[in-house]
Amino acid sequence: MLARRIVITEMGVVVPSGRDLDSLWRAVALGQSAARRVSRFSTEDTPSHMAAEVEGFDPTLYMDRKTAKGLDLCHLYAVAAARLAESDAKIQGGGIDHERIGVAFGTSLGGIESVLASQAGSLQRGYHGAGIGAAINGYQTAPMTLHFQEAAPGCHLDYVPRESRKRAIRTAINLSCGFGGLNSSLVLRRFEPDRGPGSAGELAALGI
Repeated sequence: MLARRIVITEMGVVVPSGRDLDSLWRAVALGQSAARRVSRFSTEDTPSHMAAEVEGFDPTLYMDRKTAKGLDLCHLYAVAAARLAESDAKIQGGGIDHERIGVAFGTSLGGIESVLASQAGSLQRGYHGAGIGAAINGYQTAPMTLHFQEAAPGCHLDYVPRESRKRAIRTAINLSCGFGGLNSSLVLRRFEPDRGPGSAGELAALGI
């Protein structure tokens, strides 16, 4: 296999030891540990009370407040790091060839806060507070399509490139895929009195 040379033109970091390259390098050079007592939640019932948390992080420095409200913490960190990398490379203002840019992103339990919130919502309010039921009963935000910039000629679907946007969501699909097993999909529709049978607030399954 032929080796291909690449150039790392920018870096951005949001980690417990620093919310930018300068603060991270300073902490590393001084041997400063970011581990301390957990402050984001109670550890009364857990065996460990120490962790490395990102402190003093303000997502509105990198996006508007409405967008920040609809993202998990790991996504907020990712967007912030990307903005910092963009600034580090001095490429703001457009003129970027997206075909020649790659992003390396890693997370161990990304989105776990949404999973826990969905679980808590299902226990408290049933399907109205969980999963795609929550999407069409209250969230009302169409998530952006990852890595999508421009629609191909002839494609006239309602894409959501670059940024999520508020919109009325009446139908949502949940996919279950397994290699060598049974693949299925569930489509749920928000009940509206003038659109179909049922009682107010009910979700009608359209297909499995």
